[in-house]
Amino acid sequence: LVFEEEAAALIGSPITLARGASIEIDFRLETRNLEAGISISTVAFRVVDDGYTDCFYDRDVTFETVLRMKSKIDQNLIGSIVIAGWVLMAIVMANALAFIGWTLYYWEDRIIKCSQPRFLVMLCSGTIIMSSAIVTIGIDDDNSSLEAADKACMATPWLISMGFITSFS
Repeated sequence: LVFEEEAAALIGSPITLARGASIEIDFRLETRNLEAGISISTVAFRVVDDGYTDCFYDRDVTFETVLRMKSKIDQNLIGSIVIAGWVLMAIVMANALAFIGWTLYYWEDRIIKCSQPRFLVMLCSGTIIMSSAIVTIGIDDDNSSLEAADKACMATPWLISMGFITSFS
């Protein structure tokens, strides 16, 4: 009884159709409070025959409805900003290679020998290794396969830590 009163408040008064008439019922669902997943529900109508011979006689018409809610996932994909990372990586690598070349060119100078040229080359090599992690950081599901993204994700900490260790050891 309570449910019928609530339903009457939501739906309104009964609708009477003339002989041969039809009705279209439009459903709109409020999905803000639904969680992601699948919801199954029953929709029921009561059809009452007022003496028509070809109609149901005071019966419920029911059907199952299935609603699949897909959650919108923000995957935090990098997008075109990866190009800026590649440009900066190229600048870092070019500078490191230039400094390695400069160190090798002036290897015999007294100031370079006092600065330990092997250490200077090792410092630049570590910087190159560390900056190469920008390539693996730029790989995601948007621009490569899932397998490649997984491998890049595993390689990134190794490149960063090995580059850091090589530079500062």
